[in-house]
Amino acid sequence: HYRNQDRVFSHPASVRVAARSTMLSGVFALAWGLMALVAGLHATPPTVLFLIFVVGGQAAAGIVWLAPLLSACIAYLAGSLAPVVLMLVMRDSPYDMGMAAILAGCAAVLFYNARAVHRHFADRVRAELAQEESIRLLAEAGETLEQRVADRTLELLQTNATLSAEVRERIKAEAALKTSEVKYRAMVQGALQAIAVHRDGVPLFVNRSFCDLFGFSSEEEALTLTSLDLLVAPAFQETLRAYRESRQKGEKSAPNLYEFEAVHRSGRRIWVRHAASLIDWEGKPAVQSVMLDITDSLRLQEQLLAREKLQAVSSIAGGVAHEFNNIFQTVAGYSALAVEDLPPGSSTRELLHPLLEQSERGTN
Repeated sequence: HYRNQDRVFSHPASVRVAARSTMLSGVFALAWGLMALVAGLHATPPTVLFLIFVVGGQAAAGIVWLAPLLSACIAYLAGSLAPVVLMLVMRDSPYDMGMAAILAGCAAVLFYNARAVHRHFADRVRAELAQEESIRLLAEAGETLEQRVADRTLELLQTNATLSAEVRERIKAEAALKTSEVKYRAMVQGALQAIAVHRDGVPLFVNRSFCDLFGFSSEEEALTLTSLDLLVAPAFQETLRAYRESRQKGEKSAPNLYEFEAVHRSGRRIWVRHAASLIDWEGKPAVQSVMLDITDSLRLQEQLLAREKLQAVSSIAGGVAHEFNNIFQTVAGYSALAVEDLPPGSSTRELLHPLLEQSERGTN
């Protein structure tokens, strides 16, 4: 039970074995040493030398099997050799003192060798314990690793299943989005209204009807415009720019439907009815403009208005003519009756003839 307190020696059973072995070794060695002490006090020098060799040999043989347990080895050496050394000292002769010194030196050599054997044994025990611990840890690590691999494999399978489901859903969503985009693009491109998407006046998308309305040969050419304000008559540019800025800020003051005069690429003026709305384009706010050429419609309205005005004037003129015709018919009728009642050659009759002529003229 040495100072390092290794697991095998610090176990309670090992402690009990060590204590019992130390006690038995000490008792046995002390009994042997006391017997040598009693026998050697009055023995002759050859007998004393014989005792020394016997006891020393017994001690040397004992450490071979007691060395792994250092406490038992020390108890055995001390119990067997200390009484013999004491006996030699008590004989009080130069020869015996020399033998005592030699015996003490032998005890020291035996203790050194026992300690070396004990260290070697302890190192082997530590190595075996470390190996067993390593094997145990490797086994536990293997089991843990297998469990972790199994858990990770299950987790990966579940993740793979989830990802596969997500991929399938994403493929379906992308297919649906692509189909919807194709339908939307076909609908937009085939629309009779001119459609443009712009941000800060810069065109981002136009359809074919937009090109036809303003005289562009292709959508790519229309998208080279630096600003849609170039297609607006100067008198309306400031107003439409204020509308656009207000709409992009999210304000409700700008109307969504209005009419303005636009400029065709040839330079001729056209009137456009414009519907604007704020949309999201590629993750940023933009304005969608839907425009319709109303130039012919306005011209027809003007012609209709002029025709209605002419009809009104005609109706008024007809009424006035009818009223005047009634007056002329009355004057002409009474003048004719007066002429018939007057004798021929009457001066009054001659004065009525111009009145008849002018009444007829007024009637016509």
